[in-house]
Amino acid sequence: MREFTAAVRSARHGAIVPIEANRLLPATHHFNPSLGVVNGAVWMAYRRVDLDEWLDGPRRIGLCRLGGNLQPDPASNIDLSERIVDPPNANRWHADPRMFSYGGDLWLSYHDNFSLYIARLETDAVFQAVRPVPVTLRNRPRRERERNWGFFDDGSLKAVYAIPGHVVLGVAETDGGFDATPIYENVQRLPWDAARLGEPHGGSMPVYVDGLWYAFFQSATFDVPTEHRRYFVGVYAFRPEPPHNIVAMTSKPILDGNAFDGPRSFYKDWAVVYPSGAIFDDGRWVVSLGIHDRRLAIAVFQHGRLLQHMARVEQPGASPGRSCCDQCRSASRTDSPF
Repeated sequence: MREFTAAVRSARHGAIVPIEANRLLPATHHFNPSLGVVNGAVWMAYRRVDLDEWLDGPRRIGLCRLGGNLQPDPASNIDLSERIVDPPNANRWHADPRMFSYGGDLWLSYHDNFSLYIARLETDAVFQAVRPVPVTLRNRPRRERERNWGFFDDGSLKAVYAIPGHVVLGVAETDGGFDATPIYENVQRLPWDAARLGEPHGGSMPVYVDGLWYAFFQSATFDVPTEHRRYFVGVYAFRPEPPHNIVAMTSKPILDGNAFDGPRSFYKDWAVVYPSGAIFDDGRWVVSLGIHDRRLAIAVFQHGRLLQHMARVEQPGASPGRSCCDQCRSASRTDSPF
């Protein structure tokens, strides 16, 4: 981890480090990587797709350890899909992996193109077996495909289901898996221009830093005549105490899919930049990105610089004559700048 931290420190704010594909397991395309830390080692899970699999499947997940140069250690690569024991009725389809901490352990979420699953990664056995269980949404209509939930552990397992309205689910273990039930919803005016940039959707799992939870999100515009999508990345912060109101958000993108060179998405020529993972290391954010549904990259941001680009979000019930910032500071009892 010390070599990894040294490499992160040496990177400039906003640096983009392309991941060398020949250091990963073979695939036509690698994308949407996530990050997790185990025993001081940084691991990256990523999607693997071959062209003849795009419509029919299967999807596969690879896993590797990142070295001090922010590149995968080829000897560490694991075909995680080979080790996944699918639960009954699940499709043999493993897509969009996300890693998060729960109960002091590293967990993985993914979807099978319809439903969401989570599993504890048996790190003591060097990821020898992965036994996922379904996560079932209760008391709310489900989406066509459930994915991009933002799991976080604040003493109990919760998940951000939607950023607009900031819908937070309580996630409880059952005999056959986990049930997720809406427990909070926060209707707030956000500084992100959804009409121009697209609605914010889940990206990285929330990470707790200096009294707030932070998460990187993605949005996309869609041009009907050309069916072209253009993706953007932003970051937001929410309060640790219920009902977990959003307190700050970037009003402008920190990354734009159009800024990345190379062939676009093989699906429909989309300009994609997709934040699927983030860790905080010595005052800097390390964000794992999927680029154009084809390749991986790591972005490094200085925390203080990001804060300068985040706008405060008005809190529900703000008192007349008192600023939102003043109310946040007095209510949150943290060292947060918001």
